[in-house]
Amino acid sequence: MNRRIGMLITLCKQHIGRLLERMLAEYGIDEFSGPQGRILHVLWNRDAVSIQTLACGTGLTNATLTGMLDRMEHKELIQRRPAPGDRRKTLIVLTGKARALEREYQEVSRRMNDLTYQGFTGEEAERLEHDLERVLENLRRAEAQWNNSSPDNWNHHNKRRWNMDRTELAQTVRNMIAAPSCCKELKAAGEKYLRAMGSGEEKAAGAELLQEIREDIATIDHVIEFFESSRAADIFGAEKAAAMAAHAHEVKAAGGKWCDCPACAAGLKILENASLLA
Repeated sequence: MNRRIGMLITLCKQHIGRLLERMLAEYGIDEFSGPQGRILHVLWNRDAVSIQTLACGTGLTNATLTGMLDRMEHKELIQRRPAPGDRRKTLIVLTGKARALEREYQEVSRRMNDLTYQGFTGEEAERLEHDLERVLENLRRAEAQWNNSSPDNWNHHNKRRWNMDRTELAQTVRNMIAAPSCCKELKAAGEKYLRAMGSGEEKAAGAELLQEIREDIATIDHVIEFFESSRAADIFGAEKAAAMAAHAHEVKAAGGKWCDCPACAAGLKILENASLLA
């Protein structure tokens, strides 16, 4: 049977985009349009997130996201702040100006939902969103496998997988949280998992650990961007920052996609063996 999901989703997106543009014009606002609106939506639901988390939540590429964040920072909608416990990691935080826009966004969102789900029961709307989330997860997984960019599937040089047993897994978690580059959130998640191993809480703790690893692992492009920034020079000194940037360029030239610091390297191994935590 010929399925039309791609065409239907495309048509829905086009109609929603045109209706949304008209509603925004009625309110006389432009902050919710395009990629910027997607970024604000994610941050309203979860503020102070890493760039990796924001990229995942918005579906934007790193290049698009970086440019949009620069413009939003100029408009005083967001701020970049170093993460507590890990000065290399940058968190994106909403400003008071952006928070003040949330009420208008909620009104526009309510009107769009009323139009979109006209004639649907609450149960039908929930079922549709649930099924679309399943489709989205399938497509994300397929895209990651296609371009070999998923940290769940490859190590930082994309050469081979690291298979381990549960004993090796536990030791890898210990190595990760002992690494100087491990942030406090990841360390807490790792410690919680180690305490839960062998108990009824292990599965839930494992899921939390995997999620935290996915949020904290840095791409090699983000590592390069950070160590070539003035903030890195202020933190580590110009000479050390330049050396770290040069090393990151070497990793990228060799085909690496991910940070190769001890914490990230251990995290990648854990992701490659995620089935042991399930």
